Amino acid sequence: MDGPRLRQTGPDPRAGQKGRVDGAAAGVDPLDPLDSLEPDGEGDGMQTLHAYDPLSVVDALKQAREADFEHLQEHAEEEAVIAEAEYKRQEQLRKEQRKKELEAKRQKKERMREKAERKAREAAAAEEMRIKSEAMLADKARLDAYYATPEFQEQRAANWDRAGRPGRTRGIVIPSGGSVLLHHAFVTIKMLREVHNCTLPIQIIYNGPNEMGPKKIAKFQNAFSDVTCIDGSKVPYPKHHRRIDLGTRKSEDSVDDESHKDVSGFAFKIWALVYATTFDEVLMLDSDNMPLREPSYLFETREYRMHGALFFPDWWEKGWVKAEAYTMFGLEVPWTLKPKYVTSESGQLLLDRNQHFDVLEWLWFLNSHQNVTYKLMYGDKDTFRLAFNLAGKKRDFKQVTIPPCAPLDANPLNKPPTVFLHVGMMQHDPYGNVAFLHRTAEGKFYAFGKGFRKVDYVSVPLSPKRAKGCLHKTMGYSAKQIDTGTFAQCPVADPKTFHKECKLNIRSPDFPIPVIPVGEIPELSGVLEASNAMFRQIQKEYKDSLLADRERLSRRHMLA
Repeated sequence: MDGPRLRQTGPDPRAGQKGRVDGAAAGVDPLDPLDSLEPDGEGDGMQTLHAYDPLSVVDALKQAREADFEHLQEHAEEEAVIAEAEYKRQEQLRKEQRKKELEAKRQKKERMREKAERKAREAAAAEEMRIKSEAMLADKARLDAYYATPEFQEQRAANWDRAGRPGRTRGIVIPSGGSVLLHHAFVTIKMLREVHNCTLPIQIIYNGPNEMGPKKIAKFQNAFSDVTCIDGSKVPYPKHHRRIDLGTRKSEDSVDDESHKDVSGFAFKIWALVYATTFDEVLMLDSDNMPLREPSYLFETREYRMHGALFFPDWWEKGWVKAEAYTMFGLEVPWTLKPKYVTSESGQLLLDRNQHFDVLEWLWFLNSHQNVTYKLMYGDKDTFRLAFNLAGKKRDFKQVTIPPCAPLDANPLNKPPTVFLHVGMMQHDPYGNVAFLHRTAEGKFYAFGKGFRKVDYVSVPLSPKRAKGCLHKTMGYSAKQIDTGTFAQCPVADPKTFHKECKLNIRSPDFPIPVIPVGEIPELSGVLEASNAMFRQIQKEYKDSLLADRERLSRRHMLA
């Protein structure tokens, strides 16, 4: 069958490349006959191949180019916006980097300035320490010369002779420690007299009327037998020692900083022991220290009878004691000679003042130079060992070897307890019995306080690392640091033998710490409960007196 007849119009199919390109741009391929077919006429069945229209192609190209241009323009604008944002971001980063660099330079400069100032302060402090140390050594040379005089040697011989004679006086000395701690002292004396039936005479040494006025003195002396209050500030000052202020003078009355120093606190306790008390043999107790048994037997222990002294350990090894405290006097550093060296805790001690008359002189020498001594050790507690060394009697410095226990409050507000609060330290006698409860730090009792920490558990003797575990803001241990299970499995209700029979290593640094419930130790729990009742009574009386004072003031106001 014959196909439709075609008429060819328009460009020659053999036209050049340009024609093909233009046709393609318009969407028509001029070389393809089908793209040029178009019905020709009406119903004659003929199709006509129309001519290629260059104008329409140009218009199409123009429109396409305009569309492309608009698209490119929009794209360029977007890129410009992005580029501007990136530039701003980079600029901000450069500014921040520059700011950091400047801040780093400022901090470095500040650190260098602080370092220079610190070095300058250290150099100034070292120079000041050097000057004061030289003054102290010069003072020591004068004392050495004085101690070699016949006058001093006769006095020393007289004291030594008295040490071997019967009829000497023994007693308990309590430095007041400030007016606030007198409530502690009252409970301690009440426990000694009424619970322990201790008959040793007691002297309370106070530092002037600001600590104890007539009413307070009368309260103590009327409440207890054989209790005397002595104003230590009125005791004559020894002429051969560097003159210092005992803390009762006002600063404007002092001559200068080198010749006078406020000796309240640590050093006044030494003053009470060296010059204020009249006892020959002394058990000295801090105001916040309470004997857990009648203490007279300590004077009869082998250690005291052989050495005329008995001291008690702290938890720490070197602690705060610097080697310079010994080397500046040409002495051997004790912890290099004795690996198990531990520092002392002077909340309680026994001393024969006749036998160690010379030690007392060196003891006051050290504490009267507290601007040097207390920078090399913590307060008075480690000056005792150093004084024995200066007197050539280091072998007579006898210290209990058993570390203190930790008395703990189980914090009854939490059941089961989540915190075991530190109450202080329990010291042992030479036989291993708990002998003293020294309420230190947060364990102190205050009449104006709301309650006080009680002893619910007693730990095994603590190693230094275990003791350090409670040195934080709350002064206590977390529940996971305390072991209450060992006692349940090995119920030895005796702090003296618990660790031995249950095979516990008291030198261990590891946690948890085995403890004994105080309620399981009848002898100890009875003493502690008696003291708790006294503390509660004092707080009640203090509160009642405040309410009575307020009521009186209110009545006066109404009458006015």
